[in-house]
Amino acid sequence: MSEKYIEIEMKPKAGRRVKPAHVTKYSTPLPTPEEIMISVGFSTNNKLQLIQQIRRGVAVSSLYALADRLSIGVNEMNEIVNISARTFTRRKREGVLHADETERVYRLADLMARATEVLHSNEDAQHWLKTPKKALGGETPLKLADTELGAKEVKDLLGRIEHGVFS
Repeated sequence: MSEKYIEIEMKPKAGRRVKPAHVTKYSTPLPTPEEIMISVGFSTNNKLQLIQQIRRGVAVSSLYALADRLSIGVNEMNEIVNISARTFTRRKREGVLHADETERVYRLADLMARATEVLHSNEDAQHWLKTPKKALGGETPLKLADTELGAKEVKDLLGRIEHGVFS
C-alpha cells in the first residue's frame, strides 16, 4: 500500500504560542493487478476465459484506457501495439480490436500491472516503463514489449528488482 503524508502547519496568531506542526498520515490503496486489468477492459483472471476474451477482441476504449494509465498518447500507444493510423481509424468505426491487437494490449496492461505491483506506485511504474534500462540494452521497457520475447525480458527484470538481484 502506498502511503502519503500531509503536513499541516499551524500559524500562530499574534502573541500566541502554537504547538508544533502536526503530520497526518493517510493511505491511498494501490490498485491490485486485477483492478488494473479490469480498468483496461480485461474482466477475468480465469486464463481460459481470458483467452476467449482476447480471441473476441476488446473494445477500442481499452486502448485509450491503457494509454491513459501509462500516461502516453494514443499515437504512441498505437505505435507500441503496432496499429497503423489507418487501421486504428477502421477499428474505431468497428468498435473492437482484432485478436492479435488485443493480445498486444493485454501484454502491455499485464506489464503495467506487474510494474505497479513491484514498484508500489502507478507513477513509478509509468516512469520506469518509459525510461531506458541498461539491463534491456538501453531500450525502454515499453518499446521492448512490442514482442512477446521482449515483454518476457521486461518481466524477468521486474522479478530481479522485486527480489533485490543486481541488474
